[in-house]
Amino acid sequence: MKSHDNVIQLLKKETAKAKDVVAAFSLSLSSIDAIKWLTINLNLSNKKLFDSIWNNQGEGFIKIIKDVPFNSKLKRFKKSQRISRKSLNNLNGLVKKYGMKRDQIVELTFISYKMLYEKMLEENIEKHKKALKVVDDLWGHTEKIEKKLKSFLKKDDPILARIGSIIVIIMNLSNAIQDEVENGVLIDPEDI
Repeated sequence: MKSHDNVIQLLKKETAKAKDVVAAFSLSLSSIDAIKWLTINLNLSNKKLFDSIWNNQGEGFIKIIKDVPFNSKLKRFKKSQRISRKSLNNLNGLVKKYGMKRDQIVELTFISYKMLYEKMLEENIEKHKKALKVVDDLWGHTEKIEKKLKSFLKKDDPILARIGSIIVIIMNLSNAIQDEVENGVLIDPEDI
């Protein structure tokens, strides 16, 4: 009977460890805005965003933020956040290991993540601007091929139907790239 009780106690401990907890953080408006921006742009809930960083220690990022100046005089707001117990334990472990305040780690991490993600998006947009030129050249070239084919094929020839479909796909890709570059709408890889 004792082994049965031990198993139940162990299961209760493991279940308690796995449950989510609500942690309170005092954060500046810029870090709250960074969290909101990241959740929107990464299409994650706040909990998933927190857990994606601290569920597996998040120690690599500490080396980047530990030397960033932290203005403790900024006005801060209490923010309650549901995160996994493991993430909270890992975050608290980083506090002890690096001698930083928990709110400082959270704030600087999210502000830095946002800055890095924005830089990555900007670099990606520049690459996509170049890609747009190439795709538009391909579109123009394909239309010239279609015109040439129409000069000697009948209107109902399946080759013309297929080349027409290819042109529509290239045109849709061009429009999607342009929409991303101008409006920030991500390209759907499944869309044709």
